[in-house]
Amino acid sequence: MKKRMAFSPTLIVLSLMLSSCVIVPKNSHVNLSADDPTVSAPAPSSAAYIASTDIRHDVDWRCRNAWGGPPPERSVDKCREDASRRDPDFIALALSGGGSRAAVFSAAVLFELRRHGILQQVDAISSASGGSVTAALYAASCDDAQDCPAAVNPDLRRTIWRESDVYPKLQQNLIDRWRINCWRPGNIIRYVTYFDRTDVMAETFAETLFGGTRDTEDSFLFRDLNPRRPYLVLNSTSNTDSAAVPEIFTFTEQDFERIRSRLDLFPVAYGVAGSAAFPGAFHYITLRDYGRPEAQFVHLMDGGVQDNLGIESLWRILLHDNGARYRDVPVLVILADSRPAANPKSAADPDPRHFLDYFVDFSNVRDTYSLLMVENQRLRAREFEKYIRSRPRGLFIHLEFGTLKDSHPELYGKVSGIPTNFKICDEQAESLKQAAAILVEKAVEKIRADAYWGGRFN
Repeated sequence: MKKRMAFSPTLIVLSLMLSSCVIVPKNSHVNLSADDPTVSAPAPSSAAYIASTDIRHDVDWRCRNAWGGPPPERSVDKCREDASRRDPDFIALALSGGGSRAAVFSAAVLFELRRHGILQQVDAISSASGGSVTAALYAASCDDAQDCPAAVNPDLRRTIWRESDVYPKLQQNLIDRWRINCWRPGNIIRYVTYFDRTDVMAETFAETLFGGTRDTEDSFLFRDLNPRRPYLVLNSTSNTDSAAVPEIFTFTEQDFERIRSRLDLFPVAYGVAGSAAFPGAFHYITLRDYGRPEAQFVHLMDGGVQDNLGIESLWRILLHDNGARYRDVPVLVILADSRPAANPKSAADPDPRHFLDYFVDFSNVRDTYSLLMVENQRLRAREFEKYIRSRPRGLFIHLEFGTLKDSHPELYGKVSGIPTNFKICDEQAESLKQAAAILVEKAVEKIRADAYWGGRFN
């Protein structure tokens, strides 16, 4: 009896920690108010870059070198005035969700597009969930160690965008690292606050991708992103009863302005976590809405719940200002879709249940969710393609595993069967790289056959 009495409090404490129960209301949000007089004003360099729906597509990609410096050194306007440096079209990438499968596949697509001279001309990258891991890493990286723009924080080091540096980061077992971080003594103490396992995942992203920490002063902020990269649009899903917050919440100036907050001082790792907070595994990312007189909050989860392809935000950009800005602009959108097979059950299996299904039918729930996600993505892609084709000069390239089903059935089986998780083995990664090379090569053939886009790339 005495042993039971001594053991019970331990169980209670562990239960509270594991369930992330809140006792002390601290650390509920990490975003800062736009009206806080104690916070420094936005730097001109960050103001020139931070993603918005008002993308300066008419600036040639070679002029991005001028975005990093403050006036009068910045020569963006001079680039716009130079007819030879005018960019006549809008090129965007959409990177789908799918854990490490999506992260590695998206990176492989980016490397292949760079080889064909397409990546260098991209104006915007929109991503969801696992695709946001790669998108954020690319936005923070540079191509050459000798030509890396300095981050606002000189202690931060940018990743060089080369295969030997990128793939080791993306192929790390993020789940195991997250589990280790969950049991750090410093984190265990914080579980009695609003701090939870999603905050730990943000820490994990900060450490593994950007070489920083959760602390703002030691982490990549949005102002530290490479101003020579395309605009970065990280997508999340808002589950908040507020008309001021859209269902698809993006880490852009527009959506942060809705809540009167500073995007430039927000940690990029938290933006990635807000986009990749898969329901069930992780809790919400919570932001403070400073636009309300009383305390109000925005609750964000995985962007894949609402749009796992990252195309809705691109649609929003193209329709900005009633579409006037982009009405006559040629548009090319390339979607890297790492959607897996819907996991159908074998016709030869009389009983497809797993052990736990004898108590609660988890497999059925998971398969139902998977089927709904696949169908939702298929419909969204079809509608978006219809919109792009309706434009005077629009081209939509959909890179999806299903294209490999007939021509490369073995490779299709390998890549479509990779589970959605934040861990991946070397063999799976190599299959994804091979798939990306095949799909991008076919896409480039289609692009070169187009009357307008044929002469734009190598």
